[in-house]
Amino acid sequence: MSKVSENRKKQLEIAGDKQRYATTALVLMTCINVMLGTLMVSREIPIWLGMFLSFGIMGLIVYKANKDLLNKGETMWESPKDFHERRRKEIENG
Repeated sequence: MSKVSENRKKQLEIAGDKQRYATTALVLMTCINVMLGTLMVSREIPIWLGMFLSFGIMGLIVYKANKDLLNKGETMWESPKDFHERRRKEIENG
């Protein structure tokens, strides 16, 4: 197997791991929001507290996922044009 094929295979494995991480973060966020929503509807906690906790926890999950998943120079809201230019530069530089 050539070095290029090995590098591409490794990149795909890393991309798959990142996708699983991101999906897990979304599932975790959804479960926490369902739990907090249930507690608010059943009047176990006040609505203002549930909304505050939900927003805060979602912010923490997004911050952690952003920090863990994105490399230097990447942003969550990168346009397709910027993405392709950055990837082209990465490929050219090796």
